[in-house]
Amino acid sequence: MARPTTRPDPNKADPLSEPTVGRRQWAAYLARGWTRADYARRMGVKYQTVDRWDMDQQVPGLDNLERASDLLGFSVRELVHGRAMGRDAGASRSAPALAPMVFSDELSVDDREALARLLQEYLTEIAHTFLASYHAERAAGVDQARAFKKARDVAHDARALATKTRALSEAVALGGKAATEFAKGTRTKPR
Repeated sequence: MARPTTRPDPNKADPLSEPTVGRRQWAAYLARGWTRADYARRMGVKYQTVDRWDMDQQVPGLDNLERASDLLGFSVRELVHGRAMGRDAGASRSAPALAPMVFSDELSVDDREALARLLQEYLTEIAHTFLASYHAERAAGVDQARAFKKARDVAHDARALATKTRALSEAVALGGKAATEFAKGTRTKPR
C-alpha cells in the first residue's frame, strides 16, 4: 500500500519566498519555533483554523492577517503578497492594482471587512479549481506562465458557471416560469 504524500515543510529561513499566504504564515511561525497549536493559541483561533490556513484550504481574513502581522513581524502586505511585496522588492512599483484600494487609509473598517469577505468568498470558490488546473498543466510540462493563464481562465469559467447555476436554482425555487421551462429543457419562443 502506497504511503500518502505530504506537503513539504515551508522555507523557515525565508517565509516571504513561499507562494501562498498560508505557507508564508506557516513558515513564519515555524521560524519562531512555534507549533501549530502555539500559533493558534496566540492568534486566538482554533487549531483546525490554522490547519486550514497552512493547507491553503482557507485564507485568513483581514483581522487575522493584522493579528498575524503583529505576531510574526511582517506587514500585512508582505504576508499577502510575499517576496513581490517584501521590504526589499520595491513594493510601490510592483503592487497589483487592487492592493492600493484594499490597503488604502481612506477605507473605513466596514469597507475593509466587506472587501475581505468578498475576497475570501472569491478565493474559496476558485482556489481548488485554479490549483487543480495549474498542477495538471505543470505536470504536463507546460511552462509556469501558460499554466497560470490556463488555470486562471478555467477557474473564472468554473466560477461563472457556478454563479449561473445558483441564479437558475434560485429562480426555479422562486417559481419563475422561464427558469422552470429552461430547467425542464423546454424553450419559450422569444417575443
